[in-house]
Amino acid sequence: MAERKIKRPTGRRNGWAPTDPRLVQVAENVETVLNAGQKLFLANGYAGTSMEAIAAEAGVGKMTVYRHFKDKETLFVAIVRRECDRITDSGKSLPASTLEEAERELREFARSLLKFIAASENVALLRMMYGETSRFAEMGRRFYWSGPAKGLETVERILSKLVPKDELWLRAQTFLHAIQGDTFQQLLLGALAPEARHRLFARQIDFATRMVLSGLEPQAATNPVKAATARVAKAR
Repeated sequence: MAERKIKRPTGRRNGWAPTDPRLVQVAENVETVLNAGQKLFLANGYAGTSMEAIAAEAGVGKMTVYRHFKDKETLFVAIVRRECDRITDSGKSLPASTLEEAERELREFARSLLKFIAASENVALLRMMYGETSRFAEMGRRFYWSGPAKGLETVERILSKLVPKDELWLRAQTFLHAIQGDTFQQLLLGALAPEARHRLFARQIDFATRMVLSGLEPQAATNPVKAATARVAKAR
């Protein structure tokens, strides 16, 4: 299923050349609107925030906001997506060639992800988003493809050289859910003291990493003795 894309001010715009300085101004306007929207959503909630208020906070005209975001839902999802992109950037994690590399990549990604989603402002955004999906089902779908699906792709990419294809998706989603565990559920519902999350997340990352890599064989290239044995056996 194709990911829903949110249009961003890149490439040509109204016939402008890619090097046109006006594109920089457009990008800066978008960031200003996103920052203003995030501030007001966190302060006033989704229902209590209007596009007019966001425009005023950003110091731009209302039509400027609507030029970039067709409605409040699109703007809210863009804010969440921007935050998700900081963690699931495709260039941050590469396919691991050895179990040691996979362990290192998975732990690094897990720590970054949990630090991000457990930050108070992001917990607030997630609570808000979950509360609105009953009224705006499209918001939930767009959030999934902008956030959780990206995280799943990242883990699949890390494991892609080590895990059989028929297990890749299963192991990746198991890892993502295991690192969050019940701890994030409690944090999201306000049932956990925030300071306790670091210790619990560390234990969950350790367990999830060992679990998702269990039963995997090291790459032949990293084990010369085993590789040679395999070649001899194959020759017979």
